[in-house]
Amino acid sequence: MKSDVYLIIKMSNYRQIIVVIVSVLAAVTVVACGATPPTVTPTPENTPLPTATPECHQSGTTKTDQVVFSENGEAHGFLVYLPPCYAEYFDSAYPVLYWTSAGGQGVIDLADSLIRQGDTPSFIYIMVDISPVKGFGADEQIVDDVVPYVDSHYRTQADRLHRSITGFSHGAAIAARAAFRPPYIFGRVALLSGGIADGEQQKFTDWILAMPLDLRPTVLVDVSEQDGVIVLTHHFTDLLDKLKFPYTYILDPGNHHTESSDSHFPDYVKWLMSAPPGTSR
Repeated sequence: MKSDVYLIIKMSNYRQIIVVIVSVLAAVTVVACGATPPTVTPTPENTPLPTATPECHQSGTTKTDQVVFSENGEAHGFLVYLPPCYAEYFDSAYPVLYWTSAGGQGVIDLADSLIRQGDTPSFIYIMVDISPVKGFGADEQIVDDVVPYVDSHYRTQADRLHRSITGFSHGAAIAARAAFRPPYIFGRVALLSGGIADGEQQKFTDWILAMPLDLRPTVLVDVSEQDGVIVLTHHFTDLLDKLKFPYTYILDPGNHHTESSDSHFPDYVKWLMSAPPGTSR
C-alpha cells in the first residue's frame, strides 16, 4: 500500500516558508497486532534517547487515580500508565506525557510497546479524558490541579523540559491552551486534528506576548486536507505566523478520522518524549 504524506514545515520566524514535500512509500506488513506504521527520518530533535532506567523486560502497569478540581470541588478520574519496573527502580524519576482525549487503552499499549522496544525513554503517561462540552476550563484544571497532583504523587521529573502534552480533536485544543497559558509548564505540545476556536486569538496573543523566550513550548501541528476542523487549525497557525512563533506543520491526505494521521502517532510520541536541545534524559 502506498501513501503520500505532505510534510510542510513552517518556521514563522523566517520571512519565507520552506515547503518540503516528502513522498513516503511504506510497505505494510500485516501481523497479529496490526499494520507497521511508516517511519519518520530521525532528526536531532526527534531522535529518541535510550531509557535512563536499567533494562526491564516486564510490561508497564496501569491504574486509575483521581484529583479534586480546586475550582468546583469535583473529583475527576484519570488513567496513569507507569513504565516497566517502576516499583523496583524506586530511586528513578520519569518524564511525563499528558494525553487529553479519549482512547486510553490504545495509547497505553503504544506507550508500553515503544518503551519496551527502547524507542523512547521510560515515561509516565497521564490520560485525562474531558468531554467536549467541558473543554473550556479543562486547561486550567490540568495546569492548576492535575499536574501538581501527579508531581506530588508519582516520581516525575517535575520540570517543563520533561513534561509534554498532546490530544486529538477537542483534546488538541485543550492541549494547546494548557501549553500556552501561564505559567508555561509544558516543553512540547502536539495538536492532532485540532486547533483553537475563532475568538481565542486575543487570549493566545496575550499569553504568547507575556511568554519569555526560554519558556516557549516546541509545537507540532498535524491535520488532514479534508478535515472539517482544519479552519480551527488555521486559527492557531495563522496566529503563530503573525507572532513569528516557530512550529512544525504536517498536512496529511484524508479527513478527520483518517488512518494516515493515526499511523504517524507512534512517531509523534517519540518526538514528544525526545530530549529538548541542551538537555538529556
